[in-house]
Amino acid sequence: MPTLPKPPTFWGSTASEKQRFMKDYEAYCRQLSALETAFFRPFRMPVGACVEDERRRLIAMFDICKPLDDITEKDWIDYFWKGRISGEVDFDKVKVLIRGKLCMDINGASRIFSGRYSC
Repeated sequence: MPTLPKPPTFWGSTASEKQRFMKDYEAYCRQLSALETAFFRPFRMPVGACVEDERRRLIAMFDICKPLDDITEKDWIDYFWKGRISGEVDFDKVKVLIRGKLCMDINGASRIFSGRYSC
């Protein structure tokens, strides 16, 4: 019987750590596929089982927003695939837009009305 590869373990929380884990998990699945024969099919560890226990509970509670027992394998895969979506924001453009759109009216009349009608 061949020696089976060790499944990766996820400990992180950032998008880059999710991407690294999915790359490691895909490599793990390819290694298992290479070992598969007509008479031997190795057990593939589910994605959710590769997540560290405390991290699994926190991800279920805050990121997936489901009870831990209700999370399916598809939910775990979707969670890790979201790590592949990386949107870079150019904050200089955002600052210019905010400065152009937002302005405070601080004349005397506005201060009187804001004091009168504040909650």
